[in-house]
Amino acid sequence: MRFSISLRQLNSLQLVAGEKEGKVFLRAKAVMADEEVVGQAKAMIDLGLTFAKQSSNDNAQAKNLLDALKVTVDGAKLMLSWSLSADDILEMAEEAAQRAGERRQSRGSRPPRPEL
Repeated sequence: MRFSISLRQLNSLQLVAGEKEGKVFLRAKAVMADEEVVGQAKAMIDLGLTFAKQSSNDNAQAKNLLDALKVTVDGAKLMLSWSLSADDILEMAEEAAQRAGERRQSRGSRPPRPEL
């Protein structure tokens, strides 16, 4: 299967991101040249999600982030919708920062980077 999409096939793109009632959201709507292009774009997104879910193994946080993405098609429109609780996102960020700190400590101290 070959995918080929160019920006010339994109008629318009709308992005909205924000927070409402404790949920962080991202919405995108792309109006494409025709339904075939939308089908190709959706297939690429679905394929990417499949690979990402398979490579996330047993990482519950990654699964939550990926499962929150919904992709819908309506004619020549491709819509993405993602929403997750702000508390969940903060918890994930804190856990990721803690893991990063543990990795840095396990590697020991490094000499300072040279200034550019």
